[in-house]
Amino acid sequence: MFLPIVEPLPAGNRPTRRASVDDVLGCLLQTISGESGQLSYKGREIHYSAHGRFHSLQAPWVFDGRAWDLESGISTEARRYNSSHEATQHAVQKHKDRLENEGLL
Repeated sequence: MFLPIVEPLPAGNRPTRRASVDDVLGCLLQTISGESGQLSYKGREIHYSAHGRFHSLQAPWVFDGRAWDLESGISTEARRYNSSHEATQHAVQKHKDRLENEGLL
């Protein structure tokens, strides 16, 4: 394994701003809470969200995604993904597939 050689920056080129506690807590909160949003698909508004949770010692932190639309009242979940983005993508795809299989699209 090769490690890159890191040389210190000259004094005039060093960053002056340090990460604040708010920056760190904000990043942690975003990681825990995941993401949410909505998109339009074949005339329907599909909403989605993800949240993180403790799962096990082997996979301590996982994300669950959920997608739903108000018109049909159907909700679809995707569980145990490594990122909130991955969880929401899979939940939305499962929801689209479900709506098509049930003849609602």
